[in-house]
Amino acid sequence: MLTRRPNLRRLNLIATAIMVLVSTFAQDAASEPTSAIANSEIQPAINGDLREMVLHDLADRTLDTFDLFTAALILGGDRDRDAIVECRKRLSALQTRLGNLVTAEASQNEIAELTLRFLHREILTGEYQPGCCDLGATIQGGAHNCIMSTILFCVLGESLGLEIQPVALPDHVRCELITDGSSITIETTSSNGFAATDGGTNAGDGSIDSSRIGLTNDGAAAARRISSVGLLAKVLYNRGLHSLDQRKFAAAFEQTELSHRLDPGHLPAAGNVASVINNWALHRCNDGDFAGAIELLDRGLLLTESKILNWNRTHIYSRWLQALEQSDSPDAAMKMETIKGAMEL
Repeated sequence: MLTRRPNLRRLNLIATAIMVLVSTFAQDAASEPTSAIANSEIQPAINGDLREMVLHDLADRTLDTFDLFTAALILGGDRDRDAIVECRKRLSALQTRLGNLVTAEASQNEIAELTLRFLHREILTGEYQPGCCDLGATIQGGAHNCIMSTILFCVLGESLGLEIQPVALPDHVRCELITDGSSITIETTSSNGFAATDGGTNAGDGSIDSSRIGLTNDGAAAARRISSVGLLAKVLYNRGLHSLDQRKFAAAFEQTELSHRLDPGHLPAAGNVASVINNWALHRCNDGDFAGAIELLDRGLLLTESKILNWNRTHIYSRWLQALEQSDSPDAAMKMETIKGAMEL
């Protein structure tokens, strides 16, 4: 669990960064940034690591300082302050346009349907990309998946006063509109998703594919209500998979392990923590760094019980022994005895 609390110095840095960002976000979205903010005021926000600030804000698994949109921008992509400001300005302009379309007589259901159609017409205009984790790319170019569409639907809908509940299923997220004591399922990946009450998921072409829903062994939908922090955990989970594909093992571990801590109910994240460590250890083993590989596996076994980590621990020790048998090192025999002892533990 994340229990570490930010110190006063860190809180001051967060406040400074947010004041700078909010000051810029408040400008008219259609206008050029003014020069009212002096460079000396901007510098602390640039020097401060915004990503680290978001992580400190999430220390108690709640968002107290950052909003969902800004936190997702920072955690999902390597974007600087200016890029974040531009994305926030675009969001502000979109929120204004959407708000102008809502009539005083509109019901919550009508506002939700209008929001979903607007989202697909104005933002989600690019390809459906299952591994998407960069909200900035979505807001600027339209590429999306269920995580990006759900975050944006929540942000747009809540700005209009809707009560929206994110829901996680295996390999999928969607929303519920809470109204008059009941809930209505919304598949945010489809412009027709307001009618998706059967629990189907989006096939990537605007249609609903009910065959992709995650089911438990007894056939019931394994749906979980999650918070905004749970959505951020999904962003980190996808980013961890992307880092693993690129063999950026340290980043993949950090992102996947943090995803699991923020949403312990997402069991695939726990499994992927072990998978990342296993792949990282085998990579080190293949490079001849046997000690480093064993260190990683031992670290992983402290975090999660995994048969494959135990099996590969034995496998790497065996390869280490084989390498030492062929070594001319004067201390090879002593190392071999030490390894044999460790294997018996």
